[in-house]
Amino acid sequence: NMNRCSNIAKSGNIVPLGNMNTCSNIATMGKIVSLGNIATCSAIATSGNIVPSGNMNTCSNIATLAKIISLGNMNTCRNLPQLDSIFTLSTVIGHQLIFLIR
Repeated sequence: NMNRCSNIAKSGNIVPLGNMNTCSNIATMGKIVSLGNIATCSAIATSGNIVPSGNMNTCSNIATLAKIISLGNMNTCRNLPQLDSIFTLSTVIGHQLIFLIR
């Protein structure tokens, strides 16, 4: 578990990182496969393509993600510009980010 993570930048591979609460910024990730739950998300910016999106509620900022596979539903998200490839982001439950990353 990682609580109150302010910045995760330039990560190559994250293989099963547990829960992340109150993370402000996730930037420049390599590949995210099957990202679990994201709650309270506000903007997702400068990523590539979103292919079947899931749930994202009021998330703060997810920027410059390389590949996300299978993102769930997105409710009340403000910006989704230029997402690269999003596949497999599951659902929104609380303030958890569960990463199963390739």
